[in-house]
Amino acid sequence: ETAKLDEVIALLKENPQTEVAITGYADAATGTDERNMELSEERAENVAAAIKAAGISADRVKVSFKGSRENPFDTPEKNRVAICVVAE
Repeated sequence: ETAKLDEVIALLKENPQTEVAITGYADAATGTDERNMELSEERAENVAAAIKAAGISADRVKVSFKGSRENPFDTPEKNRVAICVVAE
């Protein structure tokens, strides 16, 4: 959702020491393990690219992806991308 991403970008701009950890996920009920890993990577990288395009330094953006091996939420719609703000 763009509004949430805009909030994260604003927070990062206001707090130059803050970093984000972006983790991509995919729905365990659909797709193969291989495709879900690719999809989760694409999702995380797309969010990271949007943050970097907004002027946030790449060294403040950490990306990982879990495929469908981990689903932290109960509904597939929520298991897309998680953004964790890491403040020092």
